[in-house]
Amino acid sequence: ICLTAALGAAALSLTAPASAAASASEFEISKNIPITAARTLTLKLHGVQDGDERGGYDIIRVFDGEKLLQTIRIADAAGGKYTDCYEPESSDKVIVEDMNFDSFRDFRVQAAVPAGPNLTYCCFLWDHRAGRFVHSEALGRLSDPQFDQRAKLVRSSYRDGAARYGSEVYKFRKGRLRLVESTDVKYIAQKEQLFKVTTTKRLINGRMKVVRVVKTPSHE
Repeated sequence: ICLTAALGAAALSLTAPASAAASASEFEISKNIPITAARTLTLKLHGVQDGDERGGYDIIRVFDGEKLLQTIRIADAAGGKYTDCYEPESSDKVIVEDMNFDSFRDFRVQAAVPAGPNLTYCCFLWDHRAGRFVHSEALGRLSDPQFDQRAKLVRSSYRDGAARYGSEVYKFRKGRLRLVESTDVKYIAQKEQLFKVTTTKRLINGRMKVVRVVKTPSHE
């Protein structure tokens, strides 16, 4: 399993925020999604938020005009009752963009508040044939995903403590997310000298292979 996916899976523990269970207020926000130039859907997200502005969503309803098109329960999609983030009452927390580069808009919400910078999301892709959103487990495993619309690539970055970090590049192939390149940087001590080791891998003939390893003295 790739490191960013492993870190993402570790961060993706969707339980009700501890503060939400004690003293929280319910809310509902709306967000429009222009699926195509001629069709706009509306998301209505139900959730809770406490006095420290931390909370999350548990139910997302999708409307096509006045018609209820779909009900998404976080418990069914991602395994926990709530997502977890700060200021969930803000519609800015619902990110709308084409995440699988099929010309249809998708959406995601922050899944959890990690101890470090490795943000993960609950990602929902629009299935044009089914006429509904489908939860993407593959994208949900990635740490801090960025979607390059021009190159049609998904870029992910991660940090594993003070001595290791890296990035990964993914591509959708026949509807499946595939790792195509990774860069891993770690610091190791040898004979009282600290070295920075950068390992680059690429997908070659169906397998990830090391194409470059650079080891340099570190002065950091």
